[in-house]
Amino acid sequence: MIRISLKKSKSALNDAEKAGQAFIDVLFLGKDNVNYDKFVANQKGQTQEEISKIYKDVNEDGLFYNTDLNDEGYKTALDLFIKAQGKRSKITIETEEQVGDNAELAVDIDEGLKNDELSELFREYSKAYLESTDDYDSEKANQYAFSKFKDILNQVDLKSSRAELKLKLVKEDGKWKIDPKEEENEQTIKALLGNFY
Repeated sequence: MIRISLKKSKSALNDAEKAGQAFIDVLFLGKDNVNYDKFVANQKGQTQEEISKIYKDVNEDGLFYNTDLNDEGYKTALDLFIKAQGKRSKITIETEEQVGDNAELAVDIDEGLKNDELSELFREYSKAYLESTDDYDSEKANQYAFSKFKDILNQVDLKSSRAELKLKLVKEDGKWKIDPKEEENEQTIKALLGNFY
């Protein structure tokens, strides 16, 4: 006769969810979560660098396409974005499937910062600068809007994602690894960075 403790099985199933929640909390919401070190295999610094690169790639041709930002500017923008997202957003996750050392989590952005909305408000700030000066320098207008990015992040309307977002996790050495380059994970990471539909 084999006995299975439901409590232990349920706890094991929740480890993937705890890892996913910690991954999102720490890297996308700027929150502390003790479960990161306990359940997440990703090296925090390395994963933050990968996320920074994704943020820059998405936004240099999007939100900041007319703004001359260096790497430090993108770092500042991402830091401000993460702080605002952490204060304002509502993101939920739940386990879709777990088979052995593989898990798939559903991620719902119920309320979050969306790049389309940010771009619109960013343009409004640029336009207000141009209208308030005799200087019709669009680069100065965009730099002005960028200087107000924290205000923009705190004022913009939050939106919800209609896309099905997933995080795929693989267990390695007792912890869960989330590969940012895996296609569905990358789509979810971009969504968590404001690029969603």
